[in-house]
Amino acid sequence: MEKKNLYILIKNILTRKVDPEEEKLMDQHLYKYFQQEEWDSKRFGDRDEIENRILDSVNKKVGQNTPVIPNRRNWILYAAAITIFLSIAITLYTYLNFNKSDGDLSSGSLASKDSVLAPGDQHASLVLNDGTIVKLDELESGEKKTVANLTITKNTQGNLEYSVNNKASAGLEEMNTLTTPLGGTYKIILEDGSQVWLNSGSTITFPTVFNAIQRKVEITGEAYFEVAHNAKVPFVVKVDVLDIQVLGTSFNVSAYKDSKYQNNLSVALLTGAVALKKNNTTTKLVPGKKATVDHENINISAFDVESEVAWKDNYFVFKDQNIKTIMDELARWYKAEVVYEGDNWSDKNFTLRMSRDQEIKEILTLIELTRNVKFKIKGRRIIVST
Repeated sequence: MEKKNLYILIKNILTRKVDPEEEKLMDQHLYKYFQQEEWDSKRFGDRDEIENRILDSVNKKVGQNTPVIPNRRNWILYAAAITIFLSIAITLYTYLNFNKSDGDLSSGSLASKDSVLAPGDQHASLVLNDGTIVKLDELESGEKKTVANLTITKNTQGNLEYSVNNKASAGLEEMNTLTTPLGGTYKIILEDGSQVWLNSGSTITFPTVFNAIQRKVEITGEAYFEVAHNAKVPFVVKVDVLDIQVLGTSFNVSAYKDSKYQNNLSVALLTGAVALKKNNTTTKLVPGKKATVDHENINISAFDVESEVAWKDNYFVFKDQNIKTIMDELARWYKAEVVYEGDNWSDKNFTLRMSRDQEIKEILTLIELTRNVKFKIKGRRIIVST
């Protein structure tokens, strides 16, 4: 079933506008999936209790004066099982995208909505070789700006393109740096046509003109690459202690140095092939595999594509991820400080799929529904407790 049709179906059920054929369709589509799921009461708490809390919230949101009748519960629970193990809540928000003014599911532990922790957006600055700073936020869509030997364009999609006015006069040592702040993301199209998406708190340093031997860039933070194929001139990404050599491929590189709860450097390959060079060791990576790099080793494992690159498409996708890993990413996007009360976090894993345009309160409220973790927002600080 297409997402649009499922959206309409769930909405009709919740507002009692569903006809018998739609009821049958929903039941057939979701029951099979739901039956495959096992409820982990140790992790998520009592199923009936969570269901009742959610149904109460649904009643408030759809403006019903009488409760949702009992036989609706199965359909709602089945809808939740499409993508998550959190009963209904996350799926309901994902599919129906309730208006922010309609209320929330908060148990009351969260502070009122605070615009200080607003979602991130397209924000970046470009520092040219001569030190000139171009604030890309100040450029209008489609606007061109000539600075030194470059013509910079913010295209209609809000991405950065540039052209060299005089390649003959451009020195190979001329380097430029695109930087996204915390709460910022940006896409750049390089001189050779390669596309690079920068996640929050990241940089890419690139030459004004690529040389005839290799196309080399350097990054910090996280970036997703779609490299233009050129067998004669390999593309090289330098990140920390690693050189990533490619011909034409798509891959994600994560190298945040501020993460305390996960490996700092990883390369996940979606298509093509890459060679990872560290010191005197070369490791080849094939599609569907991810390399995690530490001081001594390069470890290879499978990875979930959606979770790895969801940020590029403006989503958070976490699948059975620890709360500290989740909060790491949320903190960068919402420019928040996270403080933990207590030490027992190893078993606090969650699955979540939400738009990065959501208010952080809405995301935290959904996680709170499990009764396994609680949040308080004080200014830019998020306090996490059990």
